[in-house]
Order: sequence, then C-alpha cells, then structure tokens
Amino acid sequence: MWWRRLPIRQRVLVNMKDRAIAGILLRQAGDWLVLADAELHEPGARPAPMDGEIYIDRPRVAFIQVAAPKGG
Repeated sequence: MWWRRLPIRQRVLVNMKDRAIAGILLRQAGDWLVLADAELHEPGARPAPMDGEIYIDRPRVAFIQVAAPKGG
C-alpha cells in the first residue's frame, strides 16, 4: 500500500477535494497524517498559517505532493 512510503520529515502538500494543507509530515498515526508548520490553502484565499499539529484523516486525501529540496 502506498501509505507506507510517505516522506516522513519532509515538506508536503496534502490535497483534498476542497482544500489543501502544506506542512512538514511528522508521522502517520493509524488512519491519520500528522503535519506541523502547516498552512491552509483554499481556493480564492491566501494561505493561512495553522498552529500546532494538524491531523488529517487519510480517506479524505486525494493525493500528496512532495516539495522539491531547496537549492537542488
């Protein structure tokens, strides 16, 4: 299953049907993805910073993008 190969401790963009959340993927906790240093991206709005750890239910995830390393 592709969930086992997620890029832990890397910056990702988690895309869902109506929004996306960018942040550092800290870990998988059961059916949850846990992000830190996150910001919410919604259509027609500026990215909004989010405090604390963000838990995303994996069934809501459409796809995940991994950010390219800076300077590379």
